[in-house]
Amino acid sequence: MRRTLCFAVAVFVLAAQAHAIPRYSARYRQSCNLCHHDPSGGGLRSLYASQFIVPSEMAFRAATEEQMKRIRPDVSESITLGTDVRTVHVYADEENTHNFFQMQGEVYAAFQADERWSAQVDLDETASYEIFALGYVLPWSGYVKVGRFVPMHGWKFDDHNFFVREELGFDQPSNTDAGVEVGFLPANSMVVLSTSNGRAVNLPFDDNKDLAFGVTALRRFNLGPTGMALGISYRRNLRSGTPREVQFGGPHGYVQWNRLAWLWEVDGTRVGPISPGTDLDGLVTSHEVSWTLRRGVDLVGTYNYADPNIDQKTGARSRIGIGVDVIATPFVNLQVRANNFQNEPGADVTERNHWRSEVQLHLFY
Repeated sequence: MRRTLCFAVAVFVLAAQAHAIPRYSARYRQSCNLCHHDPSGGGLRSLYASQFIVPSEMAFRAATEEQMKRIRPDVSESITLGTDVRTVHVYADEENTHNFFQMQGEVYAAFQADERWSAQVDLDETASYEIFALGYVLPWSGYVKVGRFVPMHGWKFDDHNFFVREELGFDQPSNTDAGVEVGFLPANSMVVLSTSNGRAVNLPFDDNKDLAFGVTALRRFNLGPTGMALGISYRRNLRSGTPREVQFGGPHGYVQWNRLAWLWEVDGTRVGPISPGTDLDGLVTSHEVSWTLRRGVDLVGTYNYADPNIDQKTGARSRIGIGVDVIATPFVNLQVRANNFQNEPGADVTERNHWRSEVQLHLFY
């Protein structure tokens, strides 16, 4: 416990003494659709992001005028393409593991039918996929999304092993579900409602007989030079079998000042009944603090904690990490991470305390 606490303090002291880029929604104090085709974030990047923000503002070495002319993800007026490729080398001391791992290999395509309607296809090497129709047909910059997609909940952290993604069922390949999402994006605000099959499996027909429902709301505001956002998310999944119901939800937000950004999310969980009259209550939280050393170079500290049963000692675990992200040239990103995992003793705990390092090359477009 003492070693974990000391490491946590070191992470945040280093982050405070360096100089960070806030993660991009916080940095620009805008919604995710500033940089992504999908208004709830992730996937295919917008032309504004790929042709201006990334090459001009995010890279250590900005694109030359000649390079800028060659950045054309819009292969025609109605078709836009993109990709994400991540290859990682992992070393974990608990099993003396040295492995390369293809973390991500995705290809995106968007087909613009008219000014309001488009279709997006996202194919992933893990057999996870998104295929949906998107129509901006509602008031307050509102939209309707119909198809298979990652349900909106809290922050879509790019590290899918963040506990609020991994523990809540948003880890690949079972992170997409078929359904309908409705969102409203008035100035500095967001409200998203969704209903889906409730079981994220890649089947033509879901064998779950009940639907899942979710809601996410967020408000961005400024306090002097500080940008802030405060939101709340909730998801309820009624399903066949045992446990009969899964619920989770809680607040999320960011604080952005100068080169510093802190993104956080806290979710309470309830699974049950496990047996008649019994529910299992848990807690999961993830935090990311970043500081920009200079354009294209971020120092990043992370903290993750999950307790599956807050009423008993059943194996709470934490992950504390520090690393550096470098966008060396437009669309080429190198990430170096060191993570320390701590596990509370419990009947279901098989993993011991350990360190894990990751070196990742990420190409995106």
